[in-house]
Amino acid sequence: MARVVYVNGRYLPWGYAQVHAEDRGFQFGDAVYEVCEVRNGRLIDETRHMDRLERSLGELKIPKPMSRGAWARVMRETIRRNRVTDGSIYLQVSRGARPREFIFSDANLEPTVVVLSRPVNKVRRDAAAHAGHAQALRVVGHDRRHTCEGVVAPRIPIDGVCGVLQEVGTVLRREAIHNGDYDMR
Repeated sequence: MARVVYVNGRYLPWGYAQVHAEDRGFQFGDAVYEVCEVRNGRLIDETRHMDRLERSLGELKIPKPMSRGAWARVMRETIRRNRVTDGSIYLQVSRGARPREFIFSDANLEPTVVVLSRPVNKVRRDAAAHAGHAQALRVVGHDRRHTCEGVVAPRIPIDGVCGVLQEVGTVLRREAIHNGDYDMR
């Protein structure tokens, strides 16, 4: 069965799914994500995951690319097209394609959206459960200082944000520029 990926409004064969080379998610990790479990063909904790996705987008000031109703349709259609009964669905939203700079205009910003679904490897899952591996992870954060090219700031609280990679540096830099604290000269 050929896998199908949703990218910016289109369902594409997995091998043809692409994002722009200057997409900020690709270059800076300037994106958020959510992963939902699919069990017996149904999304698990969908409301909680969508609440967190909206909160993450809001904290990073990435425009919401679609309504909750549209998200629900896209997720279910992606699951259906991939024939996933038990597995996961992954959503990623980046700020979109812009030249590789920290200073950019939010005007006409079009976030990049990627949604993919895959079945769980039941043999591997069952073997891990049989071997007694832990089923949950505990993530522990700590206070630290972040530095990005001359900008030093205390850790900014973005609790509960599922950012892809280096969004803290991007957020710090944008805030510094907005506050006049950073000069590009």
